Amino acid sequence: MSVLLKNFPDCASWTSTEKAHYIDIDQQAACLIGFDQEYLQLSRGRYNGWFKTVLLGSEIGLFFESFDQVLDQWGACPKDQHGFIFLMEGSPDILLNGNPFDPDCIMYTAPGSGFDCNSGPGTKFGVISVSTEAFELFLAASQQNENWDNTLMPPSQLIRSAIRAQTLRQMTRQGLQLADEASTPSPAEGALAGFETSLISLLISFVLSAKDSGSFENRRQASIRNRAAFQARAFVHEMGATNVSVVDLVHYLGTSRRKLEYDFRNHFGIGPAEYIRVIKLNEFRSALLHESNHDRSIGDIAAGLGIWHLSRLAQYYQIQFGELPSQTRCL
Repeated sequence: MSVLLKNFPDCASWTSTEKAHYIDIDQQAACLIGFDQEYLQLSRGRYNGWFKTVLLGSEIGLFFESFDQVLDQWGACPKDQHGFIFLMEGSPDILLNGNPFDPDCIMYTAPGSGFDCNSGPGTKFGVISVSTEAFELFLAASQQNENWDNTLMPPSQLIRSAIRAQTLRQMTRQGLQLADEASTPSPAEGALAGFETSLISLLISFVLSAKDSGSFENRRQASIRNRAAFQARAFVHEMGATNVSVVDLVHYLGTSRRKLEYDFRNHFGIGPAEYIRVIKLNEFRSALLHESNHDRSIGDIAAGLGIWHLSRLAQYYQIQFGELPSQTRCL
């Protein structure tokens, strides 16, 4: 199934386990309900991805996605949910919150906490969201005889355990099967409710087992190493890519151009100048696809983004996305 709806779909209404395919990167980013994700395509070529949403009642959401490009991704866990990020079998390693992240890892994200990914082609994400009410109810029950202070938990915890990660993948596959069965004339409601209870209990056991300081310290140190790259990226997005140069970034950060170049390539795989250009191209592509610009010319859309050299724009655009702007408008 090919999907290209220019007013992004309300994925919260989806209850099917059927996955949808996307050529619009912004539309796919919007499908992780409430996480306010943003995607930036760093590699070159036409984008192709898929996303699957499975809502298990009102307490648990299962989300799966993959894509064929290098992406810079960031977002935040909804304030009324606890989140768990993991990789499916066969996925390449990624960088998550500045740390190496592979299929033997699980990342717990507390309500409202942000996350940052740098992911390559073929990455296969799994995300589980659990309502705060259900999660904390189970947490309180499991800790009723212990002196446990939930406020001492860090905003995210890296859980590195091949056994736990494999168990979580097996559980999610079971959840997908039960969701499929629930859509039949004789839904297995009792089995689905039992699965929800088992899954929440399993996730809480993961969090409690990983509350040691070692995992949190590793995450913090990685963030310090890449601080210049993160700060530079935030500044570019705040000011707008058309208004920022590499010189501006160097002055803003009070660092050397050489160090900025090193930090950027270490985290994003490209230099800051190319990153700024890629942002402009991604913004231009999003504008071309949005229905509000349907009656505007390509030159008018580009001018609205502060881009004036149309021949150069077309050249860079074709290199980045594998097609001309006029071809994108025909999608």
